[in-house]
Amino acid sequence: MIKGILFDCGGVVILADERKFFTALAQHSPYGWRHIAGDWQMGKFRLWETGKISLTDFYHDVCKRFRLNKYPLTNFKKDYAGFFSRNRPLERWIKKSVHDYKIWMLTDTNPFHYRYFQQYSIYRFITHKVISFQMGMLKPQRALFTHAIKAMGMRPEEIVFVDNNKRNIAGARQYGLPSIHYRSFQQFVMEFDTYR
Repeated sequence: MIKGILFDCGGVVILADERKFFTALAQHSPYGWRHIAGDWQMGKFRLWETGKISLTDFYHDVCKRFRLNKYPLTNFKKDYAGFFSRNRPLERWIKKSVHDYKIWMLTDTNPFHYRYFQQYSIYRFITHKVISFQMGMLKPQRALFTHAIKAMGMRPEEIVFVDNNKRNIAGARQYGLPSIHYRSFQQFVMEFDTYR
């Protein structure tokens, strides 16, 4: 019996149009947005997402890797925060489901985006958050899933994990969590209903 749901944040609870951000970077770079998207998680990205470097250090790494020209930190911040939007159907579903399930979040993110996520009203309906930059590790590391499962006080088979990254889904299934690869709200509801 399912007792809890462990949601990813960016791309699931909050929609993320990363192409918009990469296109903004490409306007200041000799590289196209596809090249930037393909190499985005290289360099110091993992250090940034695990809380080991500052926003300024990450910004300088991005500028160097993509040869960004005349792109001040203030513009970077604006673009880096400007590609998220509310997932209203999922928000409504979560608000209706909080009495039936423990709603938790397990997400890879950085301090800058996390502050931004906290501005969304849905944030207060999520009981607890397990955040990569606070934990110092990224999905699909086993220790991160183990921490979340233990903190939720449930067996893995009682928790549905929802993420938009196939690699994270594969990791969660390996650790015994029923999982849904999120592609749309309608698809999520159909798959979740099979676990009820």
